[in-house]
Amino acid sequence: MKIVTKILILLCLLIHQTQAYSSRLTGTFANRFGNTNSKIEKKKVHPAFTWRENVWTTTFWIGQGKLKSVPGSSCNRKSAWDRNWVASYGGLDHPTKREGYRPAAFYPKQNPFYVALPFNDLVNPDISAKWVPWWNPHTPRWTSQLKGRWIEIEHQGRSAFAQWKDVGPWVTSDPEYVFGGARHKGRAGLDVSPAVRDFLGLRGSGYTRWRFVEEKNVPPGPWWDYNPQRNKQPQSL
Repeated sequence: MKIVTKILILLCLLIHQTQAYSSRLTGTFANRFGNTNSKIEKKKVHPAFTWRENVWTTTFWIGQGKLKSVPGSSCNRKSAWDRNWVASYGGLDHPTKREGYRPAAFYPKQNPFYVALPFNDLVNPDISAKWVPWWNPHTPRWTSQLKGRWIEIEHQGRSAFAQWKDVGPWVTSDPEYVFGGARHKGRAGLDVSPAVRDFLGLRGSGYTRWRFVEEKNVPPGPWWDYNPQRNKQPQSL
């Protein structure tokens, strides 16, 4: 019995010494080579690809007429980058007469998931060169490098993806907000189409958050259903 007790005591001592040696070895390695976890730095993300939070979002649509009852309301028969927007789209993108996520009267020629953001690169090329992360100085002067860019919009747990097709709302030059992550200057910071509104469950307007995304990261969804030929950047007017 005494022999068994001595053996158990020796085993306990051996285990204790092994653990102590292991701790000293780990400490020596850490002191010599540093904490390996601290060396792994997160990839820096440009502010343009980070979330803009609590953005007051309104609805607009292609072909929307100027409302006499609302001072300052816009007429969306042409966009900042398309003088014949209604014809290019195929007609009025009626906000209430819908068939799924498209207008009921026709099959659109372009993606019905579109948005407007407050900046125009064609009007402000010098500012664009400073703020737009994907800016290419060799692109022809009157070719927009913003038109057709993809963004992700979230509202109450749902995410929609849409393309930038016009400038607004209210403000037309707010690069600090659009690309830098500052708070938007206008009363609203994002205009969305009826398709985006319906997909997100917005009741005309509400708070959302949004960010730019690369086209390769846009998942399958209704934003591709009416856009069989994926628009590549840059796009000509």
